[in-house]
Amino acid sequence: MPDVVCLGEVIIDMIAMDSDVGLGGTRAFYKSPGGATANVAVGVCRLGGSSRFLGVVADDPFGRYLLDALKTEGVDTAFMKTRSGERSVVGFIARNSDQSKDVIFYRDPQSEMFLLPDEINLNMFDSAQILHFGIICLRTEQKLSATQKAVQMAREKGLLISFDLNYRPHAWPSCQFAQERLLTILSQIDILKMAEEELPLLFPQMNEKTAIDMLLEKGVNIVIISRGERGSSLFRKEFKIDSPPFRVEAVETTGAGDTFMAGMLVGITKKNTRGEGRPRDNFLNKNEMKVRADLMECMPFANAAGALTCTRPGAIIAIPSREEIKEKFNLKV
Repeated sequence: MPDVVCLGEVIIDMIAMDSDVGLGGTRAFYKSPGGATANVAVGVCRLGGSSRFLGVVADDPFGRYLLDALKTEGVDTAFMKTRSGERSVVGFIARNSDQSKDVIFYRDPQSEMFLLPDEINLNMFDSAQILHFGIICLRTEQKLSATQKAVQMAREKGLLISFDLNYRPHAWPSCQFAQERLLTILSQIDILKMAEEELPLLFPQMNEKTAIDMLLEKGVNIVIISRGERGSSLFRKEFKIDSPPFRVEAVETTGAGDTFMAGMLVGITKKNTRGEGRPRDNFLNKNEMKVRADLMECMPFANAAGALTCTRPGAIIAIPSREEIKEKFNLKV
């Protein structure tokens, strides 16, 4: 029984082995499974939960490697599809001397490595508590249609809907287009997470407070801002929570936000005891003081998970286990 169902892309990350020289200067790469929601699916399993991934792999050596990698991590892949005649998406990632990142993706422009709307069905959400996806799932008409169907079915099943903005300007024709796509689904989102630096990129006309107020007014129940070395903040209409960071020696930040999100989702599922009620109602319709107390306990675990990910290179390969977090930070998790 999966706690969290993740919808999205799983790709090959080619990560530079040379530090601080960018893509042009690195001499070698190592491969790793990647993709934001795939990272979350693996993170949920490593952090003590269970997950299912809904996505597509190519019928090529990379695609078979990706499918095997998810299975090895304990992710439920029963509903994944393999596409013949397609090529896996490959991303190259390197860090520059100013700590910015060079990122280039190679994908077939005629190919959609994503589930078709007709491939989405109610059985995918059986016994789950949360559906999680990101803004890349809204980029094309096919992805938008399939995602809207998944959200509709997940809500029919009473799941919480979780969304990580993960906005990358180079993947979109314009900021306005990304905003418009987000607005098509915003009222269906219960938990929306974004990195602090994404706010001015997607909402350049708003300051942080104005953007958060807008999201809450549009129907989002919980807005989470990850602030890197300054911790994280959570907002509801009724309250705000600031959670301090865990100090670590950062080596690489790739995937840290995804691990943070996995930690939040695992924390929420642990607080949301399975019972006769619907998962969304069970969590959000509690006494407001209880909701606040539960979220206050979830955030340090998420911060710790994200921080520990930064201490080693890679994305999925850097995600810590629940036991590592307990030992490193002496947390009761």
